[in-house]
Amino acid sequence: LRVSERHPGSIRTIAVSPLPSHAQGTASALVFAGGAKSMLRAYLVDTGLSLRCVWSPVLPQRNGRSPSRDGEVEAFEERVMSVDCLAMAGSLLLVAAATSSGLMHAWHVDLSSAATGRLDERSCVTTRLAQAAVLSLRCAPLPVQIEGAAETVAFAAFAGIADGSLVAQAALDLQQLEASAGRCSHAKLLEAGINDLAVHSAGDGRLLVAAAGDDHALALAVFALEPQSLTAAPPRLRLLSSWRLAGAHASAAKSVCWVPPQLVSVGLDRLLRVWNVEHPAPSGSPEHEQAPLLVEASSRIVSCLEPGALALGSAVEG
Repeated sequence: LRVSERHPGSIRTIAVSPLPSHAQGTASALVFAGGAKSMLRAYLVDTGLSLRCVWSPVLPQRNGRSPSRDGEVEAFEERVMSVDCLAMAGSLLLVAAATSSGLMHAWHVDLSSAATGRLDERSCVTTRLAQAAVLSLRCAPLPVQIEGAAETVAFAAFAGIADGSLVAQAALDLQQLEASAGRCSHAKLLEAGINDLAVHSAGDGRLLVAAAGDDHALALAVFALEPQSLTAAPPRLRLLSSWRLAGAHASAAKSVCWVPPQLVSVGLDRLLRVWNVEHPAPSGSPEHEQAPLLVEASSRIVSCLEPGALALGSAVEG
């Protein structure tokens, strides 16, 4: 890869979005990279495997200062901890970035403008998810059609917090993120920070969220939209059940990915583990729903000494 300019500061997180065919030109995808110094940038991937910056938004800074180890007060440096993107209606793309101060910044950008060398930003909102740092963020389309959202993609945002809690938020559009801040669902899934999240639509209107933690554990949580929120603005996600698998790894669990119907995880113990998901028999009552269980199917040692992220793709024969 050839990079036209260096990313300012260390990179902690990336997300990739393919470009629609009418917007490709000589490019095929956008790479969003975030990290130190409150920097978030979008790079256009040209067919010649070169990266060119086409978008660099300004993130609002958290006011105030924080104490240093010796007791003196020093300026707080905001960091982009996690970024994700989700295709919306038409050529719009939702880009969401979570920060070390517990904020989530979200934008609508127009993918059709990428070929011009500058990504057009349509709108932006900022909402607070937690008082602690957000370590992981995943956005997913809601698996049901909501009245009033026929021409938009209703979506959910899941955030893994440094204290082991999970925050779930649903919205019909970008502007509703601010309005829905008071309708978030919270769940204490792990005993330490949630390093990564993976979201899978179960096909019955439910979302299955997997979490990887610093406490060596994995967790599963099942969410669904509250029935009375299907016509409300904003909608609300309800936690149906959750389950924690202690000792899933011998060290910190760093990343999880769904390969439906299985889950794959990797940890600092250098183990890549594949899990089967066992669903208990329906109880007949949503109030007494039991969480799915993880049963190990296979594992292998990876060559990477300190694996920190996991991405899976499908192989195409030929």
